Amino acid sequence: MDIFGETDPEKMPAWFFSNANFVEYGTAEKADWKAQKFTVAPRHWYIDAEYECPVCKRLFIWAAQEQKLWFEEYKIYVDAEPQSCRECRNVHKESQTLRKEYDEIISDAENGDRQKRVRVVEIIELLKKYVAPIPEGMIRKQEWFEKSLREP
Repeated sequence: MDIFGETDPEKMPAWFFSNANFVEYGTAEKADWKAQKFTVAPRHWYIDAEYECPVCKRLFIWAAQEQKLWFEEYKIYVDAEPQSCRECRNVHKESQTLRKEYDEIISDAENGDRQKRVRVVEIIELLKKYVAPIPEGMIRKQEWFEKSLREP
């Protein structure tokens, strides 16, 4: 009896790849299910699967090796699937990091710290590449800081 695809990757529960365009079973690699976090069923196999990124609309492959990292090294629950391609995930992560830095230094910048004002302006320019639209309040801060930096 094959429970959750233990001996046959094609018998794995469909929810593991529910958002995939297709799954390439010929790439199946046996998983170490004892190293995974799961509630109902482990993943007995890692299989290359194609998805469409909802952000950039490009097709991407969620490779078996990346799945192994997610589930055995990073200990992400095995029910997870990628929500976007790696490039868009990296952009999202970078924008979150920039926004956190902005939140940490904005008060000092508003209180006249010249270096922090320069950095806030830089952060907002970088965020314009990643986030659309930028909140109006951030744009006004950028304009205010740029004007103050031009003054002697």
